[in-house]
Amino acid sequence: MKETTQIYDNWCLPSSSEIIKYAGLEQGILLLLFVLIGLVFAFRLKGKNSLSIVSSYRYNLLSNSYLLKIVKSKYFSFSIRFLPALLFVFILITGFYGRKYTSLAAGFTWLFWWTLLIYFVAFAGKVFCAVCPWDFFANLFQFGWFHKLKKSSSGLNLKWPKALKNVYPAIFFFVVLTWLELGFDITRNSYFTAWLGLLMVVMAVLSALIFERRSFCRYACLVGRVSGLYAQVSPVELRKINSQVCTACKTKECITGTTATTPCPTFEKPFKLEQNTYCTLCTECIRSCDKDNLSLFLRPPGVDLEKIKTSRKDESVLAYVMLILTFFHGITMTKYWFTWTAYIGNIANVNYQWSFTILMLITLFGAYFLLKGFELFIARFVSGNNMGMNLAYVFIPITLGYHLGHNSMHLFIELSYLVPIINDPFGFGWNLFGLAGYQPAPFINPDMLRYIQLSVVLIGFYYSIKALRQRLEQISDAVKERTMMFIGYYLIMLVLAVLAIWFVYQPMVMKSVSV
Repeated sequence: MKETTQIYDNWCLPSSSEIIKYAGLEQGILLLLFVLIGLVFAFRLKGKNSLSIVSSYRYNLLSNSYLLKIVKSKYFSFSIRFLPALLFVFILITGFYGRKYTSLAAGFTWLFWWTLLIYFVAFAGKVFCAVCPWDFFANLFQFGWFHKLKKSSSGLNLKWPKALKNVYPAIFFFVVLTWLELGFDITRNSYFTAWLGLLMVVMAVLSALIFERRSFCRYACLVGRVSGLYAQVSPVELRKINSQVCTACKTKECITGTTATTPCPTFEKPFKLEQNTYCTLCTECIRSCDKDNLSLFLRPPGVDLEKIKTSRKDESVLAYVMLILTFFHGITMTKYWFTWTAYIGNIANVNYQWSFTILMLITLFGAYFLLKGFELFIARFVSGNNMGMNLAYVFIPITLGYHLGHNSMHLFIELSYLVPIINDPFGFGWNLFGLAGYQPAPFINPDMLRYIQLSVVLIGFYYSIKALRQRLEQISDAVKERTMMFIGYYLIMLVLAVLAIWFVYQPMVMKSVSV
């Protein structure tokens, strides 16, 4: 435990509120804004559904005929995935054949890709799925060519097990990855990181060859499912252009595919699509539609959260798990975490991995049952079913807000640590770009970073309260019931926002230790 404590003392980000001159003022202003947001939406609970009207503003990103022609090319999917696939292979090679703790694989994966992934989802939806290198190799094994041809596809096309037709497999993998990432330090282990990347490719390829379409993407891919819920907040969507055109269409090739395209890989019906959750932006449906009635759009953020038509129990569980594990990441980077794990280790006479596992299980199950207990308590005073399931989605924006704030710390403070390992990707002492003497330094000062973090938390809080108010109007017509539910969930959201702000002002252990 002495080694862990020493790492904490030497590698923390010094952003403690004790050395920030106006920390109290900043926190006071944020609390005031949190309260004002709550009051504004609470005051309008008695309104006549003025805020529950879903915004209809859209901007067609493919209105330019040249852009549309590029996306409709049969080589489009291959071309946008080819370079990411090559980069992925190179990352694996550095992990398998380079030095365990100084090669490129771990630093690139966890400091760059894993950090930026949340930004991609927040601002561009499921864009990573569109360029996914894992599915690139699945396509090569299944179709064996630069573009998809239904007649040349190979595979057993078996049905995905009915008991697993939900996102519980993805939840399991998400929890396991968090356990490995934080408890076993794989963020600094390039060899283990490379095996993890290869495992994802193997699962994607085997699933494509055994099961129909992209069942793995739909049910088991933790990246796809986590980004799927986050993408409900994203300002990018794939939707139909004109409902009447889809109604009049008899062939529905967006569902069946054509001789050069496949049906929707995640079993969606593009002409009925209302949420981003399972759309991978593969654009197969855009190429299939001979009427050019499907496109990519810009829209106001959070639109998907404004309606509850497709709320699901398994997704609500994932929303809770994402909330808990995202904040759990913050807890494990504070000095208090190391104090608690040392305490458990001394009592139980176990090493850090065991004490971490025990404390992680207590945190995960404890927080989940607290949230479910609160949900059941509120439900006693409210008529109607599925209240808790429908309202679990309102935690998505504040979870995303804190996740962006947390990752901003890694992005702007630690990304410079990639420079030395890009200069020497295998850790063999190379000096490819003449940067052997480079000293990593933050890209921005701590004050600017803190303002970015506080801003995204505030924005996430706003959209969570907005979604809460809009969903309450759809759940209950009784003003008293809506008010009770609003107060209860608002208080939980306020606690989460305060916790997120508290994390911002704490010194943090960074991923770049030993990089």
